[in-house]
Amino acid sequence: MHVNIDCLDFRECIKNWDTEQTLFFLDPPYMDSVSKGYYGFTDRDHADLAGLLTNVKGKWLMTYNDSESLHELYKNFRIQRISSSLASQKVSRGTHRVPLKQLLISNFEIGE
Repeated sequence: MHVNIDCLDFRECIKNWDTEQTLFFLDPPYMDSVSKGYYGFTDRDHADLAGLLTNVKGKWLMTYNDSESLHELYKNFRIQRISSSLASQKVSRGTHRVPLKQLLISNFEIGE
């Protein structure tokens, strides 16, 4: 197995590494939330990412917030709702982290 981690625009990263043997893991800024525009990631970027992933040769798996806009953008892919907690959320002793509703979106079947 060979792993590469890049810190560059997603367009360049996908262009540089896309092969039939590639697995991309994507965790873009949330859509339709308080992080709108986070690191300059715009609605256009969200749409560009969805369009680019339509033609990827490799496999990809992405985590996102559960947003109706995302269901529309990725309607031709596999979407699975999951619940998790934010590990970085600081909580007081005796309390629990707030559950997050997220999506796993992929271009392949995720095993059980």
